Amino acid sequence: MSLTETTSDSAGRQRLWELGILAAATIACLAPFITKAYCIDDPLFLWAGRHIQSHPGDFFAFDVNWDGFVQPMYEVTKNPPLGCYYVALAASVVGWSEPALHGVFLLPAIGAIWGTWHLARSLCRRPVAAALAALVSPVFLVSSTNVMCDTLALCSFVWAIALWMKGLDSNRILWLVTAALLIAISALTKYFAVSLFPLLIAYTLLRSRRAAWKLVVLLLPVAILAAYQWWTWRHYGRGLLTDAADSAAIARAVSLRPLWQKTLAMLCFSGGCLAPAAFCVPWLLHKRWIATGALLSAAIAFNLYTIKPRTIQAFNETPHFHAELSAQIGLFCVLGILVIWLPLADLWRRRDAESALLAFWLLGTAVFAGYVNWTCNGRSILPMAPVVGILLARRVEDRFRDARTPGNRWVRSLIPALAFGLMVTWSDFWFADSARTAATKIAEFCQARKRPFWLQGHWGFQYYMEEAGAKSMDFHHPTLKKYDLLAIPNPNRSVATRIPGQEFAGLVGSFDMPACSWLTTLDVQAAAGFYSSGYGPMPFVFGAFPPDVYAIFEIRDENVFVE
Repeated sequence: MSLTETTSDSAGRQRLWELGILAAATIACLAPFITKAYCIDDPLFLWAGRHIQSHPGDFFAFDVNWDGFVQPMYEVTKNPPLGCYYVALAASVVGWSEPALHGVFLLPAIGAIWGTWHLARSLCRRPVAAALAALVSPVFLVSSTNVMCDTLALCSFVWAIALWMKGLDSNRILWLVTAALLIAISALTKYFAVSLFPLLIAYTLLRSRRAAWKLVVLLLPVAILAAYQWWTWRHYGRGLLTDAADSAAIARAVSLRPLWQKTLAMLCFSGGCLAPAAFCVPWLLHKRWIATGALLSAAIAFNLYTIKPRTIQAFNETPHFHAELSAQIGLFCVLGILVIWLPLADLWRRRDAESALLAFWLLGTAVFAGYVNWTCNGRSILPMAPVVGILLARRVEDRFRDARTPGNRWVRSLIPALAFGLMVTWSDFWFADSARTAATKIAEFCQARKRPFWLQGHWGFQYYMEEAGAKSMDFHHPTLKKYDLLAIPNPNRSVATRIPGQEFAGLVGSFDMPACSWLTTLDVQAAAGFYSSGYGPMPFVFGAFPPDVYAIFEIRDENVFVE
């Protein structure tokens, strides 16, 4: 055996070893949450998946009551259907239980981390560390414990970039075509992936003007998305690709949030959701800049607290705004500035096509999350996780030319980052579980009285209540009868709720459902809104939080909700 063959075999074994480590790490981080209850928009994907199993060619042709009245599914959901097809396929093999589907969703999570590693191999000297930094980000861990489309789309998103770069490096059209197909797959899983078109066009032209002819390959995903737009227009009376963009524009116009609020939310979400950057600060900045950041954080916190009336009005009139919340906002805001600074510093130092790619990727995602999307949320920040991991590794390499000395030491910073990410994921786990437990208890209460029972509410609570036999109330056409029972969740964590007056309905029962008492990912009174900045500018908040309250009313006047 020649020396070249020996070296090649050794490199191959090293790659397999690294991939095995990353797969094991991903499973170890996510497996503890495999029994997580379905929450937030999970039911939309589950319902669509069930419909697809019986009507595979017409994915959104059914009605749902999601916002308090019945609508066609294609009017409710603003995500494309491939995530629903994945759920349908997975459920046809493993069933509809939470552990089974969460287990299947480990695959795209592993794929996304592998894609980050593959991309990082050509961009930094420590691709495993870069991939691990993406893995332990709170936004990646939380998103990967849901059965929505986000991690699935991220997997094909990252691989599309990695294989496009490989196609340009090797000058092989096959890799470019594969990347183009992955662009289409990613865009039909989550519309945000359309951003891959300008991203890869800019990278290709910056890399070499002579490679511009290869951009013709991008006509393939353009044709696929055009066909999808035409097909949905023919079947649903609207092209769902442009409909999602129009809905986001309408939501932005209705919210009328000033620029500073959007910027603050974007920075806080970037800093909190991508927390590994905070734990790596000693390896990223000189001490004087760390001190400057601490002072800036304190200044922001003090300013927010001293203008409390304006701040309360800005953050949905949250009644529990306090100094501790101001401090957390100040800290996360400064960390968000650090995240935004990373690609700019990398671009300034290297000034090549690869640094421009990373900068466009991160900054473009931040602009979309903060100013283009209908709301800033963790799901829209998620595509930043892989690029932040890569940028952290590159920044350490820039500061310490001798990679051996800081290499192993800065990676240790990911251990506390992992602990932090798991705390946030644990809180979200209990948030979801409290709704499932409440639905079980309420169903038992109502079934024991042998009366029809209804619900107001949303998300996982709605899913589990309907599974137990309850019906979602339609505010436009209420059909409740006297002595029917109506379950209403804590309006702080749900939507489409209206509490009846005492003269129309009597309270006959209530349940306190404890969730995480010291950390929350969704609480309007705490200004925490991982799934929507409409709840507050923070993705999660530390503090003291009471249990969730679920009330059961007996209808005394069946016209109570008639308008």
